[in-house]
Amino acid sequence: MLTRRSVKPLHRTRLAKTFQPTVPTVAWTASNVTNQLYMTVPAGYVLNGIPGATANGTKATAAAAHNSTVIALTYAANVTTGTNIVLGANDPGVRYPNGAYLSALTVTL
Repeated sequence: MLTRRSVKPLHRTRLAKTFQPTVPTVAWTASNVTNQLYMTVPAGYVLNGIPGATANGTKATAAAAHNSTVIALTYAANVTTGTNIVLGANDPGVRYPNGAYLSALTVTL
């Protein structure tokens, strides 16, 4: 009598433990208002600490949600016109509900 050999199921309905979906980064803009850096984003966000955006090489000392699309960063030095702002890729300070990060940006105000 012929029998079918046993085959381990592939469980195609489950994702692998190491599965990490790719989510596009979110573009943002920078401006200075009263010696603070304002990061303007297009949608709601989750603030997870202080973002790593540096102003002329110095890190921010405080971060606050100004409103639903603006993050206010405070620095020890004044943020004025001519300040160089740098934010690296995949900074964990700001995330979106879908898991996206802010895009890397280098800009001079």
